[in-house]
Amino acid sequence: MDENKQDRLNEMAALESYFADDTTCFEYSDDDGDLHGYILVKIPKSNEPIKLRASISANEVYEVSVSYLPPVKMFFSLPDGYPSENAPEYVLTAQWWPQQVEHDVKERLNVLCDEFRTLPVLFSCVEAIKEQILESIVTQNNTIDMDMVASEIRAERSSGSDRIGPSGLQLMLQMIAYDERRSVDEFDHEYFECPVCITSKSGKECARFVPCQHVFCRECLSEFYRQQLSDSVIKPLCCMATACNSEASPSLLRSLLSADQFDRYERLLFEKSLENMEDMVYCPRPNCQSIVVVTPADGSHPTRALSKLAICPVCDFSFCVKCGKAYHALAPCQFGDNIRPSVSGDNAEAAREEFERRQKLLRAFERASDAERESMYRCLGGRRQLDKKLQQIMTERWMAENDGRHCPWCNTYILKDYGCDHMSCMNCGNSFCWQCGERLDRRNSMKHFGRSGSNCRGIRNAKQKNEP
Repeated sequence: MDENKQDRLNEMAALESYFADDTTCFEYSDDDGDLHGYILVKIPKSNEPIKLRASISANEVYEVSVSYLPPVKMFFSLPDGYPSENAPEYVLTAQWWPQQVEHDVKERLNVLCDEFRTLPVLFSCVEAIKEQILESIVTQNNTIDMDMVASEIRAERSSGSDRIGPSGLQLMLQMIAYDERRSVDEFDHEYFECPVCITSKSGKECARFVPCQHVFCRECLSEFYRQQLSDSVIKPLCCMATACNSEASPSLLRSLLSADQFDRYERLLFEKSLENMEDMVYCPRPNCQSIVVVTPADGSHPTRALSKLAICPVCDFSFCVKCGKAYHALAPCQFGDNIRPSVSGDNAEAAREEFERRQKLLRAFERASDAERESMYRCLGGRRQLDKKLQQIMTERWMAENDGRHCPWCNTYILKDYGCDHMSCMNCGNSFCWQCGERLDRRNSMKHFGRSGSNCRGIRNAKQKNEP
C-alpha cells in the first residue's frame, strides 16, 4: 500500500472517530482507491443572535432571531495523489446561505488547501467552514436577508419551471424549525443543577422556561405542579423561580402531568378565562353552575349593551345578570341601582336594609379564603359580574362614611366639600337640593329655597341666615 493511500485511510479513521457520536454527519466509500463521501458540517452557536428577515407581504417584513444556522454539506473526493500531490476536490451545498458567505468560505478553503498542500486537510476544512460562516455573518451585521437568498437560488436555476424555488419566508421557517431542534438537542446533552433538589442532571431530565431561561429538573416540576393542581384555586402553572411569571408550555405540561390532570387544568383555565368575558356568566343555581352566554340588549352586535336577561341552556333558568336572582323584567334590580342609605320617605327603611345586606356580602368576601372566593364567583354570576358588584358596594360604603350623595337625575356619586345646598351635577348638568335631594328647576333653581312651608333643611338654613 502506497503512503498516500495510507494517509487517506488514516484520515478517514480519524474523521470516523470524531463523528462517532453522530454517524449521520460523516460517510465515505472506497472505490478502487478513489475515496469519496460527505461531511455534514454543523455550525456552532453564534455568540450574538442572528437575525433572519423575510417579507410577509408587499408592505410587511417579518424578522426573527436564531442561535443556530443549518449545517453545510461538504461532498469530497480524494484522488490517488492526495495528499502529497493533489488537493481534495469538494462541493459545498446549503440552501440558506447568501452567495457572499458561500464565496468567503470557498476562498478560505482554497487558501487552506494551498497552505497545507502535502498534508491531510479535511478536518481543517471542516473547522474553517464553521469559523468563516460565522465571521461572514458578522460582517453583514448578523443579519440574513432571506428574500435575497431566495432570489439568488432562483437565478442559479435553469429557465422554465426549474426557476421556481422556495420563498424567503419558507426558507426562514425552515431555519427557525432547525434552530428549535438544535437548541433542544444541545440542551439535552448538557448538565444542570436543579436549584430545588440541588442535584446535577442531564438536560433530558430537566426543563428550561422561555423567556426567563430558568432550568429545573422534571421531577421537582412535576411534584410542584401536582400540588398546585390539588388546590381549589387554579392559576396558570409558571416557572418555580421567585417572582417569575414565565408560563409552562402545553408540551411541557403534557410531559409532566397525567392525561386527566392536564385535561382538568386546561378546562379550568378555559373556564377562568370565560369569567373575564363580559358576555359570559355562570348560572346562579348551585346545582347547575353552567356557563351562559348573555345576548346584547338589542340582539345585534355583542359589543353593544348587554341584556339583563340570561337563560341557562342546561337548566332553562331565567335570571338577572346583575343580581343573579330570577328575572324580574322592569322591576328594580338589587344590583342595578346605587343604594342610598340616607334617603327619606317610605323607601328609607327598605333602602337601609338593602344597603346593609350588600355590605354584609362585601364583608363576607373580604373574610373569605381563596377557595371560598372562587365558590362565591361561581354562585354569583362569575368573576367579572361579582367584581363589578363588589366595587360598587365598596364605593357605596365609602360614600356613606364620607356623607356622599347621589344625583337624583343621573344617580352619579357626588361629594360636597363646601358651599350652599344648591348642587349642580358635573355629569348631567342638572341641579338639586343637597339636603332633601329634590330636583330643581333649571330656569328657577333658587325657588326651592325660598318656598314657604317647605320641610327642606336647606330652606330653614336659608331663612335663619336672613333673620336679623
